[in-house]
Amino acid sequence: EKTGRIRAFLGSQLPDGGWRDIDYANNHLVLFEGFRHLQRLEAMALTCAAPSTPLYGDPALLDALKRGIDLWTRRSPRSKNWWFNQIGSPRSMANILLLAGDRLSSGMITGALDTVHESYETRRQFSTGQNLVWKSMNDIAYGCLAGDPVPYRYGIAAITGVIRGGKGEGIQRDFTFQQHGPQFYSGGYGYAFIADVAQFAVLVRETSHRLSREKLDLVT
Repeated sequence: EKTGRIRAFLGSQLPDGGWRDIDYANNHLVLFEGFRHLQRLEAMALTCAAPSTPLYGDPALLDALKRGIDLWTRRSPRSKNWWFNQIGSPRSMANILLLAGDRLSSGMITGALDTVHESYETRRQFSTGQNLVWKSMNDIAYGCLAGDPVPYRYGIAAITGVIRGGKGEGIQRDFTFQQHGPQFYSGGYGYAFIADVAQFAVLVRETSHRLSREKLDLVT
């Protein structure tokens, strides 16, 4: 089924790398259509990088992925919602670049990294609780892709610092989760927080940045 969906993306992609059913001028606060473009590219990049799929390393799929990245860097779609510009789009593009790896030219990676870098450029805006974790995961990815240790170290320190209980947004003393001030948000932001922190813990577990036992106990 997933392979069929990717083949459908390939069959409907336009020569310029876009899709006719996506309005690239749309900048809606919630239904931002440019984000759908990145979601398709991310699914394509994952399929191309997965040895278990029939389209693993497929030249036509890789070419379609490159054309899609090129369209994004040329048009740079933006939403009126800061979340897409500072978190959602950078996160998807980071995943695309990490999955595609050295299949992309250095020039293409450099151009696409502008999207990822926006998380770091705006790191002091809306950066509490899970929003901070999302941005910081993007910063770590940007540092790895660009070979820049500064955003990488910043992202690690920021996530490590937000894993605490009982102060401000985030984990509370009763292990509920709050976001946007004193609002109970264990299901939405809290779920994303635990998922991303778990991924972070695995990534750093054999490094000098590994989480302390005290912090692990807060999220396990």
